[in-house]
Amino acid sequence: MNRYKHALFSSFIMLGALASSSVMAAKTQITFLYSDDDPELVHFMEQKVKSFSQNNDHIDVNFVSTGYNALQTQLPMQLAAGLGPDIAKTTQMGLLSYTLDLRPYLSDPASFEKRYGASIEKIMRVKGVHKDNALPGFVASWTADLPFINITLFQQAGVPVPQAGYTMEQLMAASKQVAEKTGVAIPFTIDRSGFRFSGPAYSYGTRYEKDGKITFPDAAAQAWIKDLKRWSDEGIFPREMWGAAGGGQYKSMADDFVNGNIVTYFSGNWQLNQFSKQIGNGFDWKMLPAPCKEKCISMGGATFIMPFKTSKHPKEVAEFMEWLGSDAIQREIAEHFNIIVGADIPNLNYQTKDQHVIDGLNTARTEIAKIPAYVFDWEKMESLGGNELYPIILTRFTQYLNNQVSFDEYLRLTENDVKRLNETIAANRQQQQKKS
Repeated sequence: MNRYKHALFSSFIMLGALASSSVMAAKTQITFLYSDDDPELVHFMEQKVKSFSQNNDHIDVNFVSTGYNALQTQLPMQLAAGLGPDIAKTTQMGLLSYTLDLRPYLSDPASFEKRYGASIEKIMRVKGVHKDNALPGFVASWTADLPFINITLFQQAGVPVPQAGYTMEQLMAASKQVAEKTGVAIPFTIDRSGFRFSGPAYSYGTRYEKDGKITFPDAAAQAWIKDLKRWSDEGIFPREMWGAAGGGQYKSMADDFVNGNIVTYFSGNWQLNQFSKQIGNGFDWKMLPAPCKEKCISMGGATFIMPFKTSKHPKEVAEFMEWLGSDAIQREIAEHFNIIVGADIPNLNYQTKDQHVIDGLNTARTEIAKIPAYVFDWEKMESLGGNELYPIILTRFTQYLNNQVSFDEYLRLTENDVKRLNETIAANRQQQQKKS
């Protein structure tokens, strides 16, 4: 992220306050904080928001784009301090406790409910945090954590491409074989992300929560952890890919896949549009379905457009959200950027002619539909502080991966971290119950 974007992100509160307090301002200003991996989508959204402001006689939307890591670290702190933007696009379910219920302010809450009600109920509406009919924003996109493979490398190596029903063990063995025969340096890698780490873990049968408490790492998660460490020791998953980042910091490995340096890359369907543009005719590639072991599932998630209770202009926020969440805008986003939107919009006509993307979208839809409710129920716990599990996963596994701790020591450290986190979640739950 360049200095200009950082300055914008750090100062948007000041800008918003100055605009709203100025007697010279003819319009009410609200701030929309936005982040996405696709610069084309960011530009598209900026232009759409600009058009909205120009054509609205009483609302001016301050559009601020920022990098993912800055959003992840700074936005929660600002909201906790009672500051922050009016609206943000984010993946952080831990921020749901700060969301504004739009229902009292929408001009047509019934239509909004019809378009988004199913997706809101599935992943956004948290018991003890929201009212049973709350509309705390909307799902911008659905995601599934899934692996990409370089088909061209498989063909050059003469190794069969993994088919539906494959296991992580089979995928690793095939990736290693392809790398050895083609000379590619990286057989397998995965984004340095607690979410991505959790994708294969779910295929092992893990469950992160039971009776409102985090149970990580259960026996299934431990099996996945041991296997991933073993594959790193065998040179299949180079530990340097994760060791370059510290703590709970996110690190994408997409550039190395685009450049043809990786056989298999575990990421997700949000990469489809970017890969289509960046890879072009460089090589053939494919997004696989979820791996299998105890179950054939992966981690599901979403991006959200969240309005916040800290806003001083809830009516204007709701008006903008109705426009942004309309069929017309969401259809354009879905069809142009190959996104599985959260809106219930019939007969989408995706504009892409890239078969990689078409196949990937079909695979992702199928996998998202298969994700069991307990995965999303766990994710809802993030609003009570459960999101802090992901930095614990990254920090402790990286220590184990780099041979800084033994497996037994890894377990002891992680169990202590989780114990403290469960205490925090219990306190947060009690506090939420007092408020409701």
